Amino acid sequence: MNFQLLKTRKNLICLFIFILTSVIFYLPGFEGKILWGQDTSKITFPFSYFLDQSIKNGRLETWNPLIYFGFPLGAEQGQYGIVYPLNLLHTLFPFALTITILGIIHFTIAGFSTYLYCRFLHLRYMPSVFAGLAYMFNGFIIAHDQYPTHIYAYAWLPLIFLFITIGIQNKRLKDFVIAGVFLGLQALSGHPNIFIITIIGSFFYLLILGYSDFLQLLKAWFLMTGSFIITALPYLWQLKTLLPLSNRAQGVDFLDATNSSLHFFDLINFISPHFFFTNLAQSWHYATVWHRFGYWGQIETTGFVGITTIILAIAAFNRQKIKQKLPLLGLLIISLLIAFGRNTFLYETLFYKLPILNGLRAPGKFLLLTDFSLVVLAALGFDYLIYIKDRKSLNIKIMPIILLVSIILMLFWMRFDSSNPNSTLTNYIQNTYSLDGFFNNKTDISTLVQKSVAQHTSFPLVVSFLLLIILIIYKFFKTKLIVIIIPLILLVEVYNFVKPINLWVAWQDMLHLPNETISFLDKQLGKQYRVYTYTDFWSDLMPDQLVPCQVMEANGFTSLYLTRFSNWQNLAMSTKRENLFRMGSIKYIYRDYKLFEINNPLPRIFLATNWNLVDSESEALEAIRANTFNPEIPIVETIINPANKPIEGQIIPLQLNKEAYDSMSLNMESDSGGLLVFNDSNYLGWKAFIDGRDIPILQTNYLFKGLFVPEGKHTVELLYIPNFWWPSIIISWGWILIVFARSKLNTKSI
Repeated sequence: MNFQLLKTRKNLICLFIFILTSVIFYLPGFEGKILWGQDTSKITFPFSYFLDQSIKNGRLETWNPLIYFGFPLGAEQGQYGIVYPLNLLHTLFPFALTITILGIIHFTIAGFSTYLYCRFLHLRYMPSVFAGLAYMFNGFIIAHDQYPTHIYAYAWLPLIFLFITIGIQNKRLKDFVIAGVFLGLQALSGHPNIFIITIIGSFFYLLILGYSDFLQLLKAWFLMTGSFIITALPYLWQLKTLLPLSNRAQGVDFLDATNSSLHFFDLINFISPHFFFTNLAQSWHYATVWHRFGYWGQIETTGFVGITTIILAIAAFNRQKIKQKLPLLGLLIISLLIAFGRNTFLYETLFYKLPILNGLRAPGKFLLLTDFSLVVLAALGFDYLIYIKDRKSLNIKIMPIILLVSIILMLFWMRFDSSNPNSTLTNYIQNTYSLDGFFNNKTDISTLVQKSVAQHTSFPLVVSFLLLIILIIYKFFKTKLIVIIIPLILLVEVYNFVKPINLWVAWQDMLHLPNETISFLDKQLGKQYRVYTYTDFWSDLMPDQLVPCQVMEANGFTSLYLTRFSNWQNLAMSTKRENLFRMGSIKYIYRDYKLFEINNPLPRIFLATNWNLVDSESEALEAIRANTFNPEIPIVETIINPANKPIEGQIIPLQLNKEAYDSMSLNMESDSGGLLVFNDSNYLGWKAFIDGRDIPILQTNYLFKGLFVPEGKHTVELLYIPNFWWPSIIISWGWILIVFARSKLNTKSI
């Protein structure tokens, strides 16, 4: 079946449906509000606001001096999306309105592209619309809606699989190039895990779909990979520098890699997504979450698609369109097995040994692929039930009815069983949690199980009974009303899921302007000193909260932080020695909701007249580890013997004349010269100039920058110039424009 993207009235009507539902979902955004979750004010909002202000100022900021003693944002954009083309909308609209418009755009892309995928599989309009709505509002997407960059990445997934399918079916190689562009947009837009998960899913999907033509398979993978690399070039080019220097350089250990693995009892989230809440009247974000891995684990393992979707997916298991179902079924099985993580022997014996998977965390994220497979299979089942040619011979498979009856019996059993303090479910969860040391007080589990069963099984029971009655009536009366009723039931399920867990707040509240602690720090620190907040990320003052307020922080929250910083932090937190905090110009430590002042912190910029030389990173680490370490006598990693030390034991504080995020300059005068120290991270890409002459930057005090300057008057300038940054952006965006211009998506390519 060929159809044109925007040239048929029915397609336009369906597009309008997805736009309308997206707008309804984001209505509060037009009142200046943004979606709020536990992570919003502490992680996602600070960088979204930082991005918004950077773009409005006509810059693509690649360096953030406000966290980790300075950090390369262009290389780690998991919360940022610095070169994602659609983020240019920040130049046109106020902050909250931009976030709202981008949310509507990406929700619409997610729904409409799923619809297009189903239409290409020769499905009729209503089942295709059903699949689009089910994907738009599946539990995994809604659970992550507080992370805008995640939503941007999820939206492109159906288009990637659509163009892989078109390419295989039509034996047309340019479609794999287009799929690679969408995969590259995922990399530019969102968290690194998402495009890696999509790459893994695409590999298996392509393998199952095109196994019969190995040569075409190789060409497809080569073109898709090449197109992806060109599109994601700005991110990948910078990432190749950061990754070897980061905490993930050696991968992650098995327990960390399998945190937030899907467990057997998590499967109830597919039909009752609020099961791990303790109070239905509260938002997800305020609720006391008792999931095995806490609040974060609950988000990563919510695969809600609704009872309606699951029943229709079961109906898809018939003999029709087998070739279309096998890749989806394969993707469903593989993604679900990976999502189970440590809870199956397969992850440790197979998946964890693979080069990419051993560096990922939260296997539960693979539920994104599981949910996509389920909604498309549900559309196939819906299409089969409603539009079979010979309606008189229609015989609804017994499997959906058996499944509905099983769900009803299971929910009734849970309600009966949970009333017993020693219920089977309670004992099972107690034993499971005890493996990791959770919930030592077993009475907590019994109480929480009873609350959850009482609050969160009534609605699934009603839906199950309703679907059972509808299927039985349809079997005997063949009424066409089922075409309307089934999508309506899905919408009711979605509404029941979405309503209690999404809160909207005014974005100005995220700035924490009334916060006395932040106001105090802003006055006390200026541009010379920093605060260090302990890594209890969920305190009332998380590092990234300080970014919009321009308060300098010595800690932070990103996926990939420098190994040197990690080593310093572990040493500083374990020994609590003030010299380790003084060396980074840290004036206050924030711990247990209190500020503790550090005595005599070093200024951010100073001239040292005495120093010690070491030959390597390991020697420098040992030097700062020593109890005798004095940061006023910096440790310099160099084999070059500099000029003689002029005066022993003296430091001279200096002030910058001019500073931007990616540049610093000062005028200085010294009778003797010395070591000019900048207590900012020394990272590849920084260049130093004295009187316009390029000079080397030396690793100083293990983390920072140092320059040897001669006596006299000098102008010193430091610039952050990431290698190949602007050329890579031009190549990436140019490639996107060329591919889209030549593909002409509004023709018969779909």
